[in-house]
Amino acid sequence: MQNLFRKYLTNQCTPEEVKQLLAHFDTAENESALRSLISESLATDQAFSEEETGGFNSVAAEVFTGIKKQIGVEKLQTIPFFKRTWFRIAASVVVVFSALVLFFLRKHEPVKIAEVKSPVKFENDIEPGGDKAVLILADGTRIVLDTTKNGTIALQGTSNVVKTADGQLSYTQSNTNVSEVLYNTVSTPRGGQYRLVLPDGSKVWLNAASSIYFPSAFVGSNRKVSVTGEVYFEVAKDRKMPFVVDMKGMQVEVLGTHFNINAYDDEPVIKTTLLEGALKVNKGSNSKFLFPGQQAQLNNTGDINIIPGADLEEIMAWKNGKFIFNSIDIRSVMRQLEKWYDIEVAYTGNLTKEEFIGVVSRNVNISQILNMLEKTRTVSFEIKGRKVFVK
Repeated sequence: MQNLFRKYLTNQCTPEEVKQLLAHFDTAENESALRSLISESLATDQAFSEEETGGFNSVAAEVFTGIKKQIGVEKLQTIPFFKRTWFRIAASVVVVFSALVLFFLRKHEPVKIAEVKSPVKFENDIEPGGDKAVLILADGTRIVLDTTKNGTIALQGTSNVVKTADGQLSYTQSNTNVSEVLYNTVSTPRGGQYRLVLPDGSKVWLNAASSIYFPSAFVGSNRKVSVTGEVYFEVAKDRKMPFVVDMKGMQVEVLGTHFNINAYDDEPVIKTTLLEGALKVNKGSNSKFLFPGQQAQLNNTGDINIIPGADLEEIMAWKNGKFIFNSIDIRSVMRQLEKWYDIEVAYTGNLTKEEFIGVVSRNVNISQILNMLEKTRTVSFEIKGRKVFVK
């Protein structure tokens, strides 16, 4: 099996041998042998040094995780396994199959892709997005939040609207006797994200090209807001006043919980994922309850499908400053890049049908991500202004 593992690293395995190798290591008693083979391989690779990798053990653990994630994949055809110098570029490890591409960043001390020593081939480059948003007051006044000074920026009904020192928007009620409820909108552009605290203390994170419409004070039987795009909520608990989120005719009702909504127009389904607590998803007369780790998907026909065991790390990657691609095609990858880098994407030729798995920071220029994707040898790019051509 040791010889077969060496063949695997040098891309000399047949698809049948790859399946044999993975099947062999799909047992608890053989896991230690796999770890030893990985460590030995790294230790004899001149591309690595103890100082550069932060220790072979941590890198070996990531390689082990990458390989174990592939165990059970039914149809595999290998393509070249990159030299481990690319581990250092992408984040310690790259494992490539024709159906799956892995490039990992270390979770604790990620290698910055911007530190890649190989030259960037693109003449043009595009910087990542940042904290950008517009606040639209009840009278139509527009306040550009990323250029507005910290402090109180408006009074809406009985709520003071404050831009805090850490760059988020906060609504604090100065009077509990609500005489007038005014409605505001916070909207992020492509290439923007923002955080705010609603009048009830609920916390909201807006991804790029997203918005939330909400009252300056919550009164009545519920706390209702409307959203577009992708929004993450940490809802303040109030059993007497349920929190209701409305998007595209679908409603999510909660008492106090953490959940993420992805309702972009260019995505095939609306996804509501629960991280903590419980919630109810409504579409007309159709209702479903969600529990932590589950995701509700609403399709174009109005059906609500419950997906158990949702990948919470992937779903929350945008909030945590990462892209996590989990077996998605190039169009799905580019839709994410399109919103965050505020680019226009055009496709030429026959696109690869390969699927990509990987983790990369959202804080790097787009050229770094495109370079990584090009390393798969299944796709290439050209940047002209803010337009990216995918070939």
